[in-house]
Amino acid sequence: MSVTIVDSKAKHDYILGKLPKNSLRAIYFWATWSPECKLMGTVVEALAKENPFVTFLSVEAEEVEGVADLYPIDSVPAVVILKGNGSKPVEVIIGANPPGLVQAIKKH
Repeated sequence: MSVTIVDSKAKHDYILGKLPKNSLRAIYFWATWSPECKLMGTVVEALAKENPFVTFLSVEAEEVEGVADLYPIDSVPAVVILKGNGSKPVEVIIGANPPGLVQAIKKH
C-alpha cells in the first residue's frame, strides 16, 4: 500500500472517517526544510509497502492548516499512531526514530 498525501483538513477527516473501526493508521508529519524528515519519509514509504493493513497518511505540518493541531506533536518529523475509530493517539513517535516507528507498528 502507498502513503496517502493529505493536503487539507477536510481530506484528513474524510479518510479517517471512512476507515474501518478497528483499523490502524499512521499519520506522518513532516516539513520540507528538515533532513530528518527526508530520512523518516523513506522509512514511512517502506513501511507502507510492507504493512498493507496499516493506512499511512502524510501531512506537511506547516502547510496543511488544522491537522497537526489535532495531535500532541510539537516538532517534526513525527508519526501519530491511531487505532480504532477514536482520534486519540495510541502512540506518538517524535524525531527521526525508524526503530521506534517499526516497533510501534508491530506492537499495535
